Amino acid sequence: MDKLHTEGEFNQDAQHQIIDALIEREDSEQQEVTDVINKGAIYYTERMSENMHGPQLEGMTTDEAKAALEDPETRVMKLSSPDGEVLWPIFTPLRHNAEYRKQYFGDDFANAYYFSSPFPNEIADKAFHRQLGDHLSELAEKKAIVICDFEENTSHVRDQLNEAARYDGVTIYDTTGSLERNKEPRVIHFSGRAKPTERSAGTALVEGDLNKSFQMGVSSGEFKEFPDTGPTFILPQRITENANGIAESMWAVYEEQFDRLVATHPSEQLQTREDFLHTISDPETVNVGYFEDGEVVGFLSFMDVEKCYWLRPEYYRERYGDAPLVYSPEIVVKRGHEGGNLSISMLSYLANIVNRADYSTQLAFQCTNISAQYVPRLVALGLGRHGAVSFENVETVASYKYDVLRLQKA
Repeated sequence: MDKLHTEGEFNQDAQHQIIDALIEREDSEQQEVTDVINKGAIYYTERMSENMHGPQLEGMTTDEAKAALEDPETRVMKLSSPDGEVLWPIFTPLRHNAEYRKQYFGDDFANAYYFSSPFPNEIADKAFHRQLGDHLSELAEKKAIVICDFEENTSHVRDQLNEAARYDGVTIYDTTGSLERNKEPRVIHFSGRAKPTERSAGTALVEGDLNKSFQMGVSSGEFKEFPDTGPTFILPQRITENANGIAESMWAVYEEQFDRLVATHPSEQLQTREDFLHTISDPETVNVGYFEDGEVVGFLSFMDVEKCYWLRPEYYRERYGDAPLVYSPEIVVKRGHEGGNLSISMLSYLANIVNRADYSTQLAFQCTNISAQYVPRLVALGLGRHGAVSFENVETVASYKYDVLRLQKA
Protein backbone atom coordinates (compact mmCIF):
# COMPACT_ATOMS: atom_id res chain seq x y z
CA MET A 1 0.00 0.00 0.00
CA ASP A 2 1.37 3.43 -0.94
CA LYS A 3 2.01 5.68 2.01
CA LEU A 4 -0.37 8.63 1.98
CA HIS A 5 0.07 11.72 4.06
CA THR A 6 -1.75 14.88 4.99
CA GLU A 7 -0.20 17.93 3.53
CA GLY A 8 0.34 21.33 5.13
CA GLU A 9 -1.83 23.22 7.58
CA PHE A 10 -5.29 22.61 6.17
CA ASN A 11 -8.14 24.21 8.13
CA GLN A 12 -11.88 23.79 7.68
CA ASP A 13 -12.05 26.65 5.16
CA ALA A 14 -9.75 24.88 2.70
CA GLN A 15 -12.56 22.82 1.20
CA HIS A 16 -14.53 25.95 0.44
CA GLN A 17 -11.51 27.96 -0.68
CA ILE A 18 -10.87 25.37 -3.36
CA ILE A 19 -14.49 25.08 -4.43
CA ASP A 20 -15.33 28.80 -4.18
CA ALA A 21 -12.34 29.69 -6.34
CA LEU A 22 -13.65 27.37 -9.01
CA ILE A 23 -17.19 28.72 -8.76
CA GLU A 24 -15.94 32.24 -9.52
CA ARG A 25 -14.76 31.14 -12.96
CA GLU A 26 -16.80 31.15 -16.14
CA ASP A 27 -19.63 28.65 -16.50
CA SER A 28 -17.58 26.67 -18.98
CA GLU A 29 -15.15 25.85 -16.19
CA GLN A 30 -17.75 24.83 -13.62
CA GLN A 31 -17.16 21.18 -14.45
CA GLU A 32 -14.00 21.43 -12.38
CA VAL A 33 -16.10 21.84 -9.25
CA THR A 34 -17.90 18.60 -9.96
CA ASP A 35 -14.61 16.91 -10.77
CA VAL A 36 -13.13 17.85 -7.39
CA ILE A 37 -16.18 16.50 -5.57
CA ASN A 38 -16.46 13.35 -7.65
CA LYS A 39 -12.77 12.57 -7.34
CA GLY A 40 -12.95 12.84 -3.57
CA ALA A 41 -16.11 10.72 -3.33
CA ILE A 42 -14.71 7.95 -5.53
CA TYR A 43 -11.42 7.97 -3.66
CA TYR A 44 -13.33 7.78 -0.37
CA THR A 45 -15.18 4.57 -1.24
CA GLU A 46 -12.11 2.97 -2.80
CA ARG A 47 -9.95 3.79 0.22
CA MET A 48 -12.57 2.64 2.73
CA SER A 49 -12.85 -0.64 0.85
CA GLU A 50 -9.07 -1.18 1.08
CA ASN A 51 -9.21 -0.66 4.84
CA MET A 52 -12.06 -3.14 5.48
CA HIS A 53 -11.30 -6.63 6.72
CA GLY A 54 -14.66 -7.96 7.96
CA PRO A 55 -17.90 -9.07 6.26
CA GLN A 56 -19.75 -5.75 6.52
CA LEU A 57 -19.39 -2.67 4.33
CA GLU A 58 -18.35 0.37 6.33
CA GLY A 59 -18.68 4.09 5.77
CA MET A 60 -20.73 5.92 3.17
CA THR A 61 -21.60 5.10 -0.40
CA THR A 62 -20.06 7.11 -3.23
CA ASP A 63 -23.26 9.16 -3.59
CA GLU A 64 -23.36 9.82 0.15
CA ALA A 65 -19.70 10.87 0.16
CA LYS A 66 -20.39 13.20 -2.76
CA ALA A 67 -23.28 14.84 -0.90
CA ALA A 68 -21.09 15.12 2.19
CA LEU A 69 -18.31 16.90 0.31
CA GLU A 70 -20.84 19.36 -1.08
CA ASP A 71 -22.12 20.12 2.44
CA PRO A 72 -20.43 23.14 4.12
CA GLU A 73 -20.96 21.47 7.51
CA THR A 74 -18.66 18.58 6.59
CA ARG A 75 -15.15 18.74 8.06
CA VAL A 76 -12.66 17.82 5.37
CA MET A 77 -8.97 17.05 4.99
CA LYS A 78 -6.78 17.50 1.97
CA LEU A 79 -4.81 14.34 1.25
CA SER A 80 -1.93 13.65 -1.08
CA SER A 81 -2.35 10.41 -2.96
CA PRO A 82 -0.58 8.74 -5.88
CA ASP A 83 -3.29 10.24 -8.10
CA GLY A 84 -2.86 13.77 -6.80
CA GLU A 85 -4.63 15.91 -4.23
CA VAL A 86 -8.04 14.78 -2.95
CA LEU A 87 -10.57 15.98 -0.39
CA TRP A 88 -11.60 13.55 2.35
CA PRO A 89 -14.81 13.91 4.44
CA ILE A 90 -13.35 13.27 7.89
CA PHE A 91 -16.38 14.36 9.99
CA THR A 92 -19.67 14.21 8.14
CA PRO A 93 -23.11 15.35 9.37
CA LEU A 94 -24.83 12.10 10.26
CA ARG A 95 -27.74 12.81 7.94
CA HIS A 96 -25.50 11.81 5.02
CA ASN A 97 -25.06 8.24 6.26
CA ALA A 98 -28.22 6.20 5.63
CA GLU A 99 -26.89 3.46 7.93
CA TYR A 100 -27.99 5.46 10.97
CA ARG A 101 -31.45 5.89 12.51
CA LYS A 102 -32.41 9.45 13.34
CA GLN A 103 -34.77 8.20 16.07
CA TYR A 104 -31.92 6.67 18.09
CA PHE A 105 -30.16 10.02 18.55
CA GLY A 106 -33.20 12.18 19.20
CA ASP A 107 -32.29 15.87 19.55
CA ASP A 108 -28.57 15.03 19.18
CA PHE A 109 -29.02 13.98 15.54
CA ALA A 110 -28.79 17.53 14.16
CA ASN A 111 -25.39 18.00 15.84
CA ALA A 112 -23.98 14.50 15.23
CA TYR A 113 -21.00 13.78 12.98
CA TYR A 114 -19.79 10.52 11.49
CA PHE A 115 -16.04 9.86 11.64
CA SER A 116 -14.35 8.18 8.68
CA SER A 117 -10.62 7.52 8.93
CA PRO A 118 -8.64 7.20 5.69
CA PHE A 119 -5.75 5.37 7.34
CA PRO A 120 -4.90 2.32 9.39
CA ASN A 121 -2.71 3.15 12.40
CA GLU A 122 0.56 2.24 10.72
CA ILE A 123 0.07 4.93 8.06
CA ALA A 124 -1.53 7.72 10.12
CA ASP A 125 1.18 10.31 10.81
CA LYS A 126 1.61 13.33 13.10
CA ALA A 127 0.33 15.76 10.50
CA PHE A 128 -2.85 13.70 10.21
CA HIS A 129 -3.37 13.58 13.98
CA ARG A 130 -2.72 17.31 14.26
CA GLN A 131 -5.35 18.16 11.66
CA LEU A 132 -7.74 15.65 13.18
CA GLY A 133 -7.22 17.34 16.54
CA ASP A 134 -8.06 20.76 15.02
CA HIS A 135 -11.36 19.38 13.76
CA LEU A 136 -12.13 17.73 17.10
CA SER A 137 -11.52 21.05 18.82
CA GLU A 138 -13.95 22.82 16.51
CA LEU A 139 -16.59 20.17 17.08
CA ALA A 140 -16.06 20.26 20.83
CA GLU A 141 -16.71 24.01 20.83
CA LYS A 142 -20.06 23.47 19.11
CA LYS A 143 -20.89 20.65 21.57
CA ALA A 144 -21.19 18.12 18.76
CA ILE A 145 -21.23 14.37 19.22
CA VAL A 146 -19.09 12.03 17.14
CA ILE A 147 -20.31 8.65 15.91
CA CYS A 148 -18.01 5.85 14.81
CA ASP A 149 -18.46 2.19 13.97
CA PHE A 150 -15.76 -0.42 13.65
CA GLU A 151 -15.08 -4.13 13.78
CA GLU A 152 -14.28 -4.98 17.38
CA ASN A 153 -10.96 -6.67 16.71
CA THR A 154 -9.65 -3.42 15.19
CA SER A 155 -8.94 -0.36 17.30
CA HIS A 156 -7.57 2.22 14.85
CA VAL A 157 -10.72 4.36 14.82
CA ARG A 158 -10.75 5.04 18.55
CA ASP A 159 -6.93 5.05 18.77
CA GLN A 160 -6.72 7.86 16.22
CA LEU A 161 -9.42 9.95 17.89
CA ASN A 162 -7.73 9.56 21.28
CA GLU A 163 -4.32 10.47 19.86
CA ALA A 164 -5.67 13.49 18.01
CA ALA A 165 -7.54 14.76 21.08
CA ARG A 166 -4.23 15.30 22.90
CA TYR A 167 -3.12 18.00 20.45
CA ASP A 168 -5.84 20.49 21.35
CA GLY A 169 -6.80 19.44 24.83
CA VAL A 170 -10.06 17.74 23.89
CA THR A 171 -11.49 15.11 26.22
CA ILE A 172 -13.55 12.32 24.65
CA TYR A 173 -16.33 10.72 26.69
CA ASP A 174 -17.89 7.48 25.52
CA THR A 175 -21.54 8.07 26.36
CA THR A 176 -22.98 5.09 24.50
CA GLY A 177 -23.67 3.18 27.71
CA SER A 178 -25.45 6.10 29.34
CA LEU A 179 -28.12 6.40 26.66
CA GLU A 180 -31.65 5.41 27.57
CA ARG A 181 -31.63 3.08 24.58
CA ASN A 182 -29.49 0.16 23.51
CA LYS A 183 -26.47 0.62 25.79
CA GLU A 184 -23.99 -1.56 23.87
CA PRO A 185 -25.20 -1.53 20.27
CA ARG A 186 -23.56 -4.05 18.01
CA VAL A 187 -24.16 -5.91 14.75
CA ILE A 188 -22.93 -9.49 15.03
CA HIS A 189 -22.35 -11.80 12.07
CA PHE A 190 -22.73 -15.58 12.41
CA SER A 191 -22.08 -18.52 10.13
CA GLY A 192 -22.55 -22.28 10.30
CA ARG A 193 -22.63 -25.33 8.06
CA ALA A 194 -26.07 -26.71 7.14
CA LYS A 195 -26.05 -30.17 5.61
CA PRO A 196 -28.52 -33.03 5.23
CA THR A 197 -28.33 -36.02 7.51
CA GLU A 198 -29.59 -39.42 6.38
CA ARG A 199 -32.10 -39.00 3.55
CA SER A 200 -35.65 -38.52 4.83
CA ALA A 201 -38.61 -40.57 3.67
CA GLY A 202 -40.35 -39.27 0.58
CA THR A 203 -39.59 -38.72 -3.06
CA ALA A 204 -36.13 -37.36 -3.79
CA LEU A 205 -36.38 -33.82 -5.11
CA VAL A 206 -34.29 -31.73 -7.53
CA GLU A 207 -30.73 -31.99 -6.26
CA GLY A 208 -29.24 -28.69 -5.14
CA ASP A 209 -32.23 -26.49 -6.13
CA LEU A 210 -34.73 -25.74 -3.39
CA ASN A 211 -37.25 -23.67 -5.36
CA LYS A 212 -37.44 -26.26 -8.14
CA SER A 213 -37.74 -28.98 -5.53
CA PHE A 214 -40.73 -27.22 -4.02
CA GLN A 215 -42.32 -26.76 -7.43
CA MET A 216 -41.85 -30.47 -8.10
CA GLY A 217 -43.62 -31.21 -4.83
CA VAL A 218 -46.47 -28.87 -5.74
CA SER A 219 -46.89 -30.64 -9.10
CA SER A 220 -47.06 -34.01 -7.37
CA GLY A 221 -49.59 -32.74 -4.84
CA GLU A 222 -47.23 -33.15 -1.87
CA PHE A 223 -46.78 -29.42 -1.23
CA LYS A 224 -49.24 -26.58 -1.48
CA GLU A 225 -48.81 -22.92 -2.30
CA PHE A 226 -50.79 -20.45 -0.19
CA PRO A 227 -52.17 -22.89 2.39
CA ASP A 228 -54.90 -21.73 4.74
CA THR A 229 -52.62 -22.42 7.72
CA GLY A 230 -49.06 -23.71 7.93
CA PRO A 231 -45.58 -23.26 6.42
CA THR A 232 -44.78 -23.24 2.71
CA PHE A 233 -42.37 -21.83 0.17
CA ILE A 234 -43.24 -18.42 -1.31
CA LEU A 235 -41.79 -18.57 -4.80
CA PRO A 236 -40.08 -15.43 -6.14
CA GLN A 237 -42.31 -15.32 -9.22
CA ARG A 238 -45.39 -15.19 -7.00
CA ILE A 239 -43.95 -12.11 -5.30
CA THR A 240 -43.25 -10.48 -8.67
CA GLU A 241 -46.86 -11.20 -9.67
CA ASN A 242 -48.04 -10.04 -6.22
CA ALA A 243 -50.26 -13.12 -6.22
CA ASN A 244 -52.90 -12.86 -3.48
CA GLY A 245 -51.29 -9.55 -2.51
CA ILE A 246 -48.32 -11.50 -1.13
CA ALA A 247 -45.68 -8.85 -1.88
CA GLU A 248 -47.48 -6.15 0.11
CA SER A 249 -48.28 -8.56 2.93
CA MET A 250 -44.64 -9.57 3.28
CA TRP A 251 -43.50 -5.95 3.25
CA ALA A 252 -45.99 -5.08 6.01
CA VAL A 253 -44.73 -7.92 8.23
CA TYR A 254 -41.09 -7.06 7.52
CA GLU A 255 -41.44 -3.31 8.12
CA GLU A 256 -43.30 -3.77 11.40
CA GLN A 257 -40.85 -6.38 12.72
CA PHE A 258 -37.70 -4.43 11.85
CA ASP A 259 -39.09 -1.16 13.17
CA ARG A 260 -39.45 -2.89 16.53
CA LEU A 261 -36.19 -4.83 16.28
CA VAL A 262 -33.97 -1.81 15.69
CA ALA A 263 -36.02 0.78 17.58
CA THR A 264 -33.24 1.05 20.19
CA HIS A 265 -30.30 0.51 17.83
CA PRO A 266 -28.38 3.22 15.90
CA SER A 267 -27.98 1.07 12.79
CA GLU A 268 -30.93 1.28 10.38
CA GLN A 269 -30.80 -2.34 9.11
CA LEU A 270 -34.26 -1.92 7.54
CA GLN A 271 -34.13 -2.15 3.76
CA THR A 272 -36.14 0.26 1.68
CA ARG A 273 -39.36 -1.13 0.26
CA GLU A 274 -37.81 -1.18 -3.24
CA ASP A 275 -34.69 -3.03 -2.08
CA PHE A 276 -36.70 -5.45 0.01
CA LEU A 277 -39.06 -6.44 -2.82
CA HIS A 278 -36.12 -6.72 -5.21
CA THR A 279 -34.35 -9.06 -2.77
CA ILE A 280 -37.23 -11.45 -2.07
CA SER A 281 -38.33 -11.60 -5.71
CA ASP A 282 -34.89 -12.50 -7.04
CA PRO A 283 -35.24 -15.87 -8.83
CA GLU A 284 -32.47 -17.39 -6.71
CA THR A 285 -33.91 -16.26 -3.35
CA VAL A 286 -35.59 -18.91 -1.20
CA ASN A 287 -38.53 -17.64 0.88
CA VAL A 288 -40.32 -19.76 3.46
CA GLY A 289 -43.54 -18.33 4.85
CA TYR A 290 -46.10 -19.24 7.49
CA PHE A 291 -49.80 -18.67 6.80
CA GLU A 292 -52.63 -18.34 9.26
CA ASP A 293 -56.20 -18.19 7.98
CA GLY A 294 -54.82 -17.53 4.51
CA GLU A 295 -52.66 -14.60 5.64
CA VAL A 296 -48.85 -14.58 5.79
CA VAL A 297 -47.82 -13.97 9.40
CA GLY A 298 -44.11 -14.76 9.16
CA PHE A 299 -41.37 -15.58 6.70
CA LEU A 300 -37.64 -16.07 6.31
CA SER A 301 -35.39 -15.67 3.28
CA PHE A 302 -32.09 -17.02 1.99
CA MET A 303 -30.17 -15.41 -0.84
CA ASP A 304 -26.86 -15.49 -2.67
CA VAL A 305 -24.31 -13.57 -0.59
CA GLU A 306 -23.03 -11.98 -3.80
CA LYS A 307 -26.33 -10.09 -4.03
CA CYS A 308 -26.21 -8.65 -0.50
CA TYR A 309 -25.21 -5.07 -1.26
CA TRP A 310 -24.44 -4.34 2.41
CA LEU A 311 -21.86 -7.14 2.64
CA ARG A 312 -18.40 -7.91 1.30
CA PRO A 313 -18.73 -11.23 -0.56
CA GLU A 314 -14.94 -11.41 -0.93
CA TYR A 315 -14.67 -11.80 2.83
CA TYR A 316 -16.74 -14.98 2.71
CA ARG A 317 -14.91 -16.31 -0.32
CA GLU A 318 -11.58 -15.85 1.48
CA ARG A 319 -12.93 -17.54 4.60
CA TYR A 320 -14.86 -20.45 3.08
CA GLY A 321 -13.39 -20.84 -0.38
CA ASP A 322 -15.68 -22.03 -3.15
CA ALA A 323 -18.15 -23.75 -0.81
CA PRO A 324 -21.82 -22.83 -1.50
CA LEU A 325 -22.89 -19.98 0.76
CA VAL A 326 -26.25 -18.33 1.31
CA TYR A 327 -27.20 -15.40 3.51
CA SER A 328 -30.40 -14.96 5.50
CA PRO A 329 -31.30 -11.27 5.75
CA GLU A 330 -34.40 -11.80 7.88
CA ILE A 331 -36.54 -14.08 10.00
CA VAL A 332 -39.66 -12.07 10.81
CA VAL A 333 -43.08 -12.70 12.32
CA LYS A 334 -46.13 -10.52 12.73
CA ARG A 335 -46.82 -8.84 16.06
CA GLY A 336 -48.57 -11.27 18.38
CA HIS A 337 -46.76 -14.31 16.92
CA GLU A 338 -43.44 -13.89 18.72
CA GLY A 339 -41.89 -16.63 20.82
CA GLY A 340 -40.06 -18.69 18.23
CA ASN A 341 -42.65 -21.34 17.36
CA LEU A 342 -43.37 -19.97 13.89
CA SER A 343 -39.67 -19.53 13.14
CA ILE A 344 -38.92 -23.09 14.20
CA SER A 345 -41.83 -24.41 12.13
CA MET A 346 -40.63 -22.57 9.00
CA LEU A 347 -37.03 -23.72 9.48
CA SER A 348 -38.17 -27.28 10.04
CA TYR A 349 -40.21 -27.17 6.83
CA LEU A 350 -37.16 -25.84 5.00
CA ALA A 351 -34.97 -28.58 6.49
CA ASN A 352 -37.19 -31.31 5.03
CA ILE A 353 -36.75 -29.92 1.51
CA VAL A 354 -33.02 -29.27 2.07
CA ASN A 355 -32.62 -32.91 3.06
CA ARG A 356 -34.50 -34.38 0.14
CA ALA A 357 -32.79 -32.05 -2.35
CA ASP A 358 -29.43 -33.08 -0.86
CA TYR A 359 -28.53 -29.42 -0.45
CA SER A 360 -25.48 -28.46 1.64
CA THR A 361 -24.40 -24.88 2.22
CA GLN A 362 -22.64 -22.45 4.48
CA LEU A 363 -25.37 -20.35 6.06
CA ALA A 364 -24.58 -16.83 7.26
CA PHE A 365 -26.75 -14.24 8.99
CA GLN A 366 -26.45 -11.15 11.15
CA CYS A 367 -28.14 -10.00 14.35
CA THR A 368 -28.21 -7.01 16.64
CA ASN A 369 -26.77 -7.58 20.09
CA ILE A 370 -30.38 -8.12 21.24
CA SER A 371 -31.51 -10.65 18.62
CA ALA A 372 -28.13 -12.42 18.89
CA GLN A 373 -29.37 -13.77 22.21
CA TYR A 374 -31.98 -15.99 20.55
CA VAL A 375 -31.71 -16.11 16.72
CA PRO A 376 -28.70 -18.51 16.46
CA ARG A 377 -30.42 -20.89 18.85
CA LEU A 378 -33.70 -20.71 16.87
CA VAL A 379 -31.87 -21.47 13.62
CA ALA A 380 -30.15 -24.51 15.10
CA LEU A 381 -33.37 -25.76 16.75
CA GLY A 382 -35.48 -25.28 13.64
CA LEU A 383 -33.12 -26.86 11.13
CA GLY A 384 -32.39 -29.79 13.43
CA ARG A 385 -35.90 -30.27 14.78
CA HIS A 386 -36.61 -33.58 13.05
CA GLY A 387 -33.04 -34.62 12.41
CA ALA A 388 -33.22 -33.87 8.67
CA VAL A 389 -30.43 -31.30 8.72
CA SER A 390 -27.47 -30.64 10.99
CA PHE A 391 -26.29 -27.09 11.63
CA GLU A 392 -22.67 -27.37 12.71
CA ASN A 393 -19.58 -25.30 13.42
CA VAL A 394 -21.62 -22.20 14.21
CA GLU A 395 -19.26 -19.30 14.82
CA THR A 396 -19.29 -15.58 15.40
CA VAL A 397 -17.35 -14.30 12.41
CA ALA A 398 -17.40 -10.59 13.28
CA SER A 399 -18.87 -8.07 15.68
CA TYR A 400 -19.24 -4.38 14.88
CA LYS A 401 -19.41 -1.80 17.64
CA TYR A 402 -21.18 1.56 17.47
CA ASP A 403 -19.87 4.35 19.70
CA VAL A 404 -21.47 7.67 20.61
CA LEU A 405 -18.78 10.10 21.79
CA ARG A 406 -19.13 13.49 23.42
CA LEU A 407 -16.33 16.03 23.19
CA GLN A 408 -15.26 18.52 25.81
CA LYS A 409 -12.68 21.27 25.33
CA ALA A 410 -10.28 21.72 28.23
